[in-house]
Amino acid sequence: MAMNPAIGATRVRPTSPQRPAQAGDVRRAARAFWWTFWLFLAAFGLGIGWDRAWHATHAFQDFYSPPHLFIYATFTLSALSLLRIAWSPTLRACFDHGRRVGVFSPGVPAPLALTGGGYLLVGVAGLLDDVWHTTFGLDETGWSTPHAMLGWGIMLATLGLVAARLALRPQIALSRPALILLALLALSLTATTPLGPLDNYGTKDLIARVAAIPVLARDPAAQHAFRIAEHWNLARTNPAFLPVAAFAAGFALALAHRFSGGGWVFLLVVALATLFATSGAHRTADYFGVAGDRRNWLPVPLLPAALAYLGTRRLTGRERWSWAAAGAIFSLLVAAWWGAGAYALLGVPAMLLGAIAGARAYHALESPTAADVRTLALIAFTTPFAVGVVDLWLRRHVP
Repeated sequence: MAMNPAIGATRVRPTSPQRPAQAGDVRRAARAFWWTFWLFLAAFGLGIGWDRAWHATHAFQDFYSPPHLFIYATFTLSALSLLRIAWSPTLRACFDHGRRVGVFSPGVPAPLALTGGGYLLVGVAGLLDDVWHTTFGLDETGWSTPHAMLGWGIMLATLGLVAARLALRPQIALSRPALILLALLALSLTATTPLGPLDNYGTKDLIARVAAIPVLARDPAAQHAFRIAEHWNLARTNPAFLPVAAFAAGFALALAHRFSGGGWVFLLVVALATLFATSGAHRTADYFGVAGDRRNWLPVPLLPAALAYLGTRRLTGRERWSWAAAGAIFSLLVAAWWGAGAYALLGVPAMLLGAIAGARAYHALESPTAADVRTLALIAFTTPFAVGVVDLWLRRHVP
């Protein structure tokens, strides 16, 4: 694969027709990138977990809870770090492969523009989330426009950060631990974000247990949100979960496969994502006393699908047959664990479509054009409004 040669000696190449990037500039750009990245990861990797725990133990008062303040303050620091890179001619030149987006003259390198689009989406989502929580409290599903926009914005920003680090790769080699970390984040987010609330609970029993938490049981707005989730079965036992999850899995696995170079690194990334997801789900199920039902903590079968893909690829050498085999294994396991009915027939084509989209997305991240930036940003911006319509329809039919 084309990714492995990047793991090697450092070299510097010209990145701007006006001024070649110097070795010192490249090192400063790399440091600025990692500051941006780690602040972003802290904001949402730590902040969202804290926010969920906070709502489970504190009555809702307003949007400005300590977790929300931590998330958006840390995110703002990350955004300022990104803005510093984009504003500095010497730093942004290090991310420039000749393709720019006209945000301001002389244009921003496409990887930075993609990242900035994700950050902008997160910022807009925060403003909308403030309005929503002020008006409706905790009465929202994962498909409400503010929450969906936050998820898609985080995913777009993460993919932009991946593209930005790939842009530095010809100048500063991407170490294997960094590659694994970035691939793990990209895989985890792209495999889960499109699922919305369908991935929050394994069964309706877990929804009922969470709804019974004392602080949430006393909140009428939160109880309406739980009634919506129970009435419409917004869990993995919903038959629609299988085709949506198969598409997302195909996208995530194809993206991670190309990014990691395949082989054992790819399997390690998938195995780590599976381990972390299973560990967290089992702790939650055990806390609520529903771990006896394995559907509440079994992982989405990304690892069996990855093994099926690699095995079939080795035997046949055919890309689409390999993804079809992965889709078949994925569909059989999801249907066996959570049920799917006739929707199980959609698993293989959904996996194939997702894999095609994931492969194209990787090529866009590796060398993004202005058209790639616009397309990815448009998808991330419009999807929350589309699922927001679904959310409004669901809540309209549940008193």
